[in-house]
Amino acid sequence: MITSITMRKIASYDDDGVQIDNLRKINFIYGANGSGKTTISNFIANQADSKYQSCKVIWEHDLPLKILVYNKKFREENFGKGTIEGIFTLEPV
Repeated sequence: MITSITMRKIASYDDDGVQIDNLRKINFIYGANGSGKTTISNFIANQADSKYQSCKVIWEHDLPLKILVYNKKFREENFGKGTIEGIFTLEPV
C-alpha cells in the first residue's frame, strides 16, 4: 500500500511541491481542473519516467505492489480514443 506521495517540479507542482501523507487503502483525490490529479495518477503509473525525478512514492513496509491506474491515458492506450466519456470497468458476464 502507498502511504505517502511527494510531487515536486512537475506540471502544476512547484519546487516546494506537495506531500500527501497518511494514505489509506482507498483514497479520494479531487480538485479543480489543472490542480494536478492526472499528474499524480500518471506518476504512480510510470514512476521510472525521468520527468518525475523529483517525485516520490513511499510504500508500507518498503514493499511495492503491482499498480493499475485507470485514467484517461489508460483508456486511450487500451480502448482507443473513442467517444465514450469517463472511466469505466468491464466485467465478465
